[in-house]
Amino acid sequence: MWFGATIVDRRNGSYMKSKMMRLIDLELGDVLRRHRFGRVAVSVLPTDAFHLTRSAVLRRFGWRLGRGALLASTPRLLGSGPLHRRLTVGAGVYVNSGAVWDLGAEIELGENVHIGQGVSLLTTTHKTGDATCRAGDLVHAPISVGAGSWIAAGTTVLAGSTIGAGSIVAAGCLVRSDVPANCLFGGVPGRVIRMLDDDIDELATDVVEQLATTA
Repeated sequence: MWFGATIVDRRNGSYMKSKMMRLIDLELGDVLRRHRFGRVAVSVLPTDAFHLTRSAVLRRFGWRLGRGALLASTPRLLGSGPLHRRLTVGAGVYVNSGAVWDLGAEIELGENVHIGQGVSLLTTTHKTGDATCRAGDLVHAPISVGAGSWIAAGTTVLAGSTIGAGSIVAAGCLVRSDVPANCLFGGVPGRVIRMLDDDIDELATDVVEQLATTA
């Protein structure tokens, strides 16, 4: 008989933890208890619906989601160990579908950040190895996204990058360094295209539509 991660031996009344469950605990640890169960709990919810319900359920399983944070679908989380301790999503954040977040190190999304479709936040990379294996030892570095920023569809943000508050990262951009606050940033690799200000009327709509296309 199963009770959580324990098998009850009815013959002698002793409790024996199976080798399989010990292996699962070792491999998944907190991922199993917090995130895998959370993903199962919200798997019945359709994409682009029940945003508040999805967030509320995931909070119950340890996801640190700020007030009013909305998820169009459940982000795919990569990594091992206590992932819920490495993820902070601020109040008013919106995350569109297809997000992939590698949590080898911390990811922090400030308040009112908007994440477009298919955005990857990757905190893990490799040192360069020798010719026998160019992908050397793993290296982890955090990613931080400042309040009010918009990361448009298909963007990839690499380990150690910081995106300044109020910036727009154009669709399909590769971010591998720091992004200044209040700028339009785009390209592969990314670069500053122009600085922004609070006068929305002077922000060229056609430029934003061309470089940031879809949310």
